[in-house]
This record gives sequence, structure tokens and C-alpha cells, in this order.
Amino acid sequence: MPGLKAALDERVPARGRATMLSAGGLFNSLASGVGLYVMGALGLGLADVRGVWTLAAAGTVPAGTPAARCCLRSLRSPARMADEPVTAP
Repeated sequence: MPGLKAALDERVPARGRATMLSAGGLFNSLASGVGLYVMGALGLGLADVRGVWTLAAAGTVPAGTPAARCCLRSLRSPARMADEPVTAP
């Protein structure tokens, strides 16, 4: 989490930083909740370590691919200072 926070501090203007962190927490909670429901539907208990990690890996790939594409696209765009106002081109 410290690496993510540092990256957001560099790229997100101060007025939107709290919103980004809040959205990240929301998506993390949603993913955890959905994962627990799926585990219950599949009959996996929290003590089934192999099943839990397999399910987590299977869910990370489809969810992480679009997120990685967004991150890579943002890295290709010109960098701005975090507190610099955003203007339309």
C-alpha cells in the first residue's frame, strides 16, 4: 500500500487524492466481499488454504488485467505535477 500511496501522491492533484484513496478502499472491500460469497457458493472454508489461494489467483487475473492496462496507459501520457491544475487541451 505505501507504493500505491506514493504513486497517487505524485500523479493525483491534492483535491482529488482522498477520493482516489476512498475509491480504492471501496473496490478492495467489494472484491473481498464478492470473494467470500464465491467461496461460500463453492463450499470453500477459510481454512482451505489451497482453495482460497487458487480462487484468489483466478480472480486476480481477470480483474488485474484491465487495471494494469489503465496503469500502463497513464504511464504513457505526459506526467504532470500533482498540484498542477488540469486544463482541457
